[in-house]
Amino acid sequence: MRVKLCNGVTHAAPTWVPLDAEHWHFYRTGRRAGRPLSRCRACRAWEATIAALKNPDHGLVETAEVLQWIEELISRCDTLVGVEQAHGIPVSTLWPLLHGHRLTMQKRTAARIMRALVIQRANDRRNHATSNGYRSGLITVAVRDKKMMDEYAT
Repeated sequence: MRVKLCNGVTHAAPTWVPLDAEHWHFYRTGRRAGRPLSRCRACRAWEATIAALKNPDHGLVETAEVLQWIEELISRCDTLVGVEQAHGIPVSTLWPLLHGHRLTMQKRTAARIMRALVIQRANDRRNHATSNGYRSGLITVAVRDKKMMDEYAT
């Protein structure tokens, strides 16, 4: 039986591992075709798991969890085109999320949306201004709340 030395992370010390398809990945094309990769399957799987844990933007998130912030960003920028112009998030990314065509989204996209919203909020505070659409929405909520308060007071 042929063996190959692996000094990957799953072994406490360099270990001789049987050289077969169960324990090793092999190059499929090129000049190295048929040769084993430098680390055994277990070590490569372990490295991939560690890499995924180190990268928090890896994976999917439910669109429903981010939808309220997408709507706020759009209302602060007036339109989807305004979001694209101000923050570089394409309409083709936001439109399917907004209309329920995509139930999940990449964490990386959610992070971009959240960063854009933080920047937009900061710009609005700094400039003492908001978009007309966002301002009218806030006024509508304030008027509705005032009416409710007046009804409770009587």
